[in-house]
Amino acid sequence: MAERRQEPIVPGYRFNRGKEQLVIVDESRVRLVRGWPQLDAVQKIHGMARWQDLQPNFQLIRPIEKIPKPKPRVALPKPPQLEFGFGLDESQDSGPGLAEQQRQAFDAFRRTFPADVAAAVETFRTNQWPLLHALRQRPELLDIARTNPALFYLFACKHWHAAMHGQLPTLKGVNQAMLAGHLGFPASKGTVRLLGKVAAESVCAGEWADVRQLFLREEGAALKHLRHLPAINLGVLWILLDTRLEGWITATLLEEVAALNEEKYRARTAERLEDVATMWDVVHPGRPPRQIQSLERLDAQHDEVSCEYLAIDAESNDPAYHPTFPDPPLRGIPGRIEPIRSADELREEGRTQDNCVSSYAGRVVERRTFIYRVLSPERSTLSVVPDPSGGWQIGELEVSGNRDAAPATVQSVEQWLAGRVLL
Repeated sequence: MAERRQEPIVPGYRFNRGKEQLVIVDESRVRLVRGWPQLDAVQKIHGMARWQDLQPNFQLIRPIEKIPKPKPRVALPKPPQLEFGFGLDESQDSGPGLAEQQRQAFDAFRRTFPADVAAAVETFRTNQWPLLHALRQRPELLDIARTNPALFYLFACKHWHAAMHGQLPTLKGVNQAMLAGHLGFPASKGTVRLLGKVAAESVCAGEWADVRQLFLREEGAALKHLRHLPAINLGVLWILLDTRLEGWITATLLEEVAALNEEKYRARTAERLEDVATMWDVVHPGRPPRQIQSLERLDAQHDEVSCEYLAIDAESNDPAYHPTFPDPPLRGIPGRIEPIRSADELREEGRTQDNCVSSYAGRVVERRTFIYRVLSPERSTLSVVPDPSGGWQIGELEVSGNRDAAPATVQSVEQWLAGRVLL
């Protein structure tokens, strides 16, 4: 009897309208997620017969994207097969690419939800699954989700298991100050006002145990800063959470950071301050930090200390200069985008590109950042950082001297990422 031929696995996204089901296929598994009001999800590993329960850990509800005019596609060298190893050729026009598949599938999935629920959840970048279950079980949470996103998010995440099993505690007779106390914050109107300033895009579960400590230190400088800011974003929180930066920051700098929309999503200023502090400790050990009054002054300070840092011979026998790097999360393309695998390679990249990337070694060891050398279409240095949805995104992409890469280079790198990252 002839063996049944196994169909090739085609990674991608689609929406099954008959079952109102989001379908995601990657190199290892198939995931099926049903929308409102069922809210159930399963997965099956390729080659296995049994489906397993799944709790999606990526952003399910996304703002409806406006479709931009198509850009001309940058021609990429034709690889022998995709990163997934399925022998697919992305250069063939056999249908929409992964990015467009994703947009279409997630837009259709979103439309299964009531408009007010989708609008309340779409700006949260993590843990949307328990948030949706909480709103289905306790519709009264919708008002809190609108007026105090951080309070809603923290409550739903604290009671994750209860939300998933229809056992959320009742909120009858509970005001927002009492809810804050239930979550370990001071049970006061002042706490509610501060939490109400936090942008929904900036609420991430991982840091809130530390953020809670900022609120509990009534006389701390961090809490005073938060009280005087009109809005609080991820950038502000990360700066205040890093105690090494206390001597560098000022109220005027924090006000600038709080006003930047991009700092809701990525704490770039905190990372730049961390770079300055790290290099300063090497160049000027024992000297106190300089207070920085503005983002412009931060850039100038970064350039100054970078020049001094690069002038120091880091070729030392000290093991601290030669940490072991973890394996990069994404394979490169030889001759185009290549991972940097050691501290020695990182220092060489800094010398070649006249930048301070060698100061990123600690971040690489901690898996917060990975560095790649980009050789085409122009020589540049790329950092990739974790995306809240569980993948990887561009952190920085710069040519020599910390100058921005050209749009064609950005597009080329984005195409590389899109072909190698599925949720």
